[in-house]
Amino acid sequence: MRGLLTKIDRFLIFAESALIVFTMLAMVFLIVWQVIARFFLHIPVPYAEDLARLAVVWSIFMGATLSLRLDEHMCVEVIFKHFPKKLQHFAMLLIQLAVGAFALIMVIYGYRYYMFAANDFTTSLGYDRNIFFLPTPLCGALMLIYSLAQAIGSLGRLLGFDGPEEEKEGSA
Repeated sequence: MRGLLTKIDRFLIFAESALIVFTMLAMVFLIVWQVIARFFLHIPVPYAEDLARLAVVWSIFMGATLSLRLDEHMCVEVIFKHFPKKLQHFAMLLIQLAVGAFALIMVIYGYRYYMFAANDFTTSLGYDRNIFFLPTPLCGALMLIYSLAQAIGSLGRLLGFDGPEEEKEGSA
């Protein structure tokens, strides 16, 4: 079972990374194309702005999700490192539960906004405008899963069970 979860985790990390790279490249390409088409070829490109904006939205949400999973999000460690280990684990548990609560709010309200915009179409693309709101509940669900998994690990370390992070530190 653990091997299957590890494979799913690696696939999600790969898929999120690939989507971030794709959206960033698409955004750069669309903006460069729009500038060249508008100023040099004198051709209007009405879809480029909406697609670039969509790429930005997806890359931001997927980047936040991936940084949470890889535990590379912003944090203040100056004071935190001076806490006793038990207090560090307890603080991490509280932080991860707070992140999980925020992710749950993202899922609930993100889904509401997604459904609210279901029949509103973009003028330049002709697609439902709700595609701009899809990253909120989707990435919120992934963040919820990641934060709960990390909270379980923190709870285990708080209760004295060796977590994977402590095993890595001890073996180095």
